[in-house]
Amino acid sequence: MSTDALIAPFTRIALFDGLAADQLERVARAAERIVYQAGDTIQSEGDISDAAVLIVAGQAELVDDVTDEAGEDIEAGSLVGELAMLIETRAASTIVARTPVRACRISRRRLRQLMESDPSLAEHLMDKITERLHAMATEMRRVDSLIAASVKTIPVTMHGRPNAPERTVQLPLH
Repeated sequence: MSTDALIAPFTRIALFDGLAADQLERVARAAERIVYQAGDTIQSEGDISDAAVLIVAGQAELVDDVTDEAGEDIEAGSLVGELAMLIETRAASTIVARTPVRACRISRRRLRQLMESDPSLAEHLMDKITERLHAMATEMRRVDSLIAASVKTIPVTMHGRPNAPERTVQLPLH
């Protein structure tokens, strides 16, 4: 397999954007190649996970564990369980292959080895995650402001109760 074909799926992942070509190649070579058949479970909600899965080709879908119904499509180029390649975590959802899926499994152990041998890789990943956290915090503040702007405080008197104090409650404006 040519180096370009090996690293091509990794070049589309935001977390790896900006890595030097040799770093990207080392990450790609450290990943395990795996094929899931249609109907295979790629990850199960609640299971402890130790790897991210990059969907290289094929289609998968989120499955609601309660109703067993298909949900959101997971297309080629998606990185599933990204956090698991960095820290111990539980899978947030169940993902099942809809068609045969070729994937790369990036284990925490292998990525950690790469980061130990190349601290600039660890720094890059930390910077990318920090950028995302800042963006998420900014978005949460924006949403919080929108919610606060849609709530009005009005005084309410408790009728029918002698000497009832006036209370202030927040009611959403519609």
